[in-house]
Amino acid sequence: MIDVALLGIIRRWYIKDRISIREIARRLDISRNTVRRYIRSDVSEPAYPARRSPSSLDDFTARLSAWLSA
Repeated sequence: MIDVALLGIIRRWYIKDRISIREIARRLDISRNTVRRYIRSDVSEPAYPARRSPSSLDDFTARLSAWLSA
């Protein structure tokens, strides 16, 4: 996964230091397509889908809500 610090490094190297996409990918050991995607995007922070892991209380949410409202 790519974080904000790595995104900053990619953009700085490409825009300020004029390092090629291939060289950035080689130095960071990531795909050229990933480097290209983050250079072309206007996103300042990468977005990932929220993780939703099942809870052991999911089966009892209706009963617990009823108890709390009473």
